[in-house]
Amino acid sequence: MNNNERFSLGVILLSCVIGMGIMFLPENKAVLYASIPSSMITSAFTYLGIKNDRNSNGSN
Repeated sequence: MNNNERFSLGVILLSCVIGMGIMFLPENKAVLYASIPSSMITSAFTYLGIKNDRNSNGSN
């Protein structure tokens, strides 16, 4: 696991933690519903970017 993958994994975990924290604030329901899909999309694209980088380097 190189530095880019480690950084991306950290970003994904951080966004999940932030999303979980927002869930426990009931007055921020709109922020909750806006943040969860965007963080999921971001993490999905980040994961796909990692897979594409690894495939292009030829090292799986």
